[in-house]
Amino acid sequence: MKSISIATLLCASLPCFSATILVGVLEVPQCKEEVPTSVRVLFASESGKWRALGAKSDAMLPTEAAWAIAFDGRVLGAVKTFDLQSKTLFGWNYPRDRMLALAPNQTPPTISNKNEQFAGWCELPKNRPLVALSKSHVSDPDHWKSALVKPDVVARLLPEFKKRIGTVLYCPDNPEIGVPFSFSALDIDVETAYLARDGRQLISLRLKSELNSCDWQSDTEWSNHVFLVSSVTKYIGPGLELVDAGDYDADGKSELLFWYTAYNKDGYSLLSEGVKERADYFWSYH
Repeated sequence: MKSISIATLLCASLPCFSATILVGVLEVPQCKEEVPTSVRVLFASESGKWRALGAKSDAMLPTEAAWAIAFDGRVLGAVKTFDLQSKTLFGWNYPRDRMLALAPNQTPPTISNKNEQFAGWCELPKNRPLVALSKSHVSDPDHWKSALVKPDVVARLLPEFKKRIGTVLYCPDNPEIGVPFSFSALDIDVETAYLARDGRQLISLRLKSELNSCDWQSDTEWSNHVFLVSSVTKYIGPGLELVDAGDYDADGKSELLFWYTAYNKDGYSLLSEGVKERADYFWSYH
């Protein structure tokens, strides 16, 4: 479907959104086997600033709405949703369980999660999450694309990587006895890498998982760690996987939407203003 058709659908037969721009995801919620594919509304742009919508006090979710579904600068389709939960959800689990149901007789667009990404606290999703937008702003002016990383780049990132993960224990001889791990660049995997047209790189590094043979639950030192590499290196954080890049507020600059996971915590992060600004929508399970 062309953008004009999606834009027409977004305001046809259902209340059209106000000037506020909403960004969410079309997903099958993890840890919720009884919940089908739904739209989770995550962030709102108001007066040029993005904020997370993880509190029940956020009263901007419409009872009925239409969403453009996008990926990689393209509109894949549209879905209509309705809301039956706004008066029943409350408390700490609100951001985890707040979902908009799809209206009947729809076939939402899907992309298989063939690379086995976006694992969370419970399971690996069959399909990757897709961006859901209240307005069909989907272009990616920064042109973020998958890229290869040369070994010398990993070597240059090694000091910053070590600084961020701190002391690492591993168990080479006994799974119950940890010893300090003095690792090199050869012990690091490049999990994903993306290149923007201006030369910036998003690089996700992780210690090789086969080296982690300890019996106990490790902290973020064995998670992936994301860096923005340009003339300087900026640390983005642990546990992040890029979902999509797009100019969702039509300001000429691409936002970056990430999936986030950690111990007893999943969610999404939206980076904007050249990754200078960040909004987090996180939830826990107990």
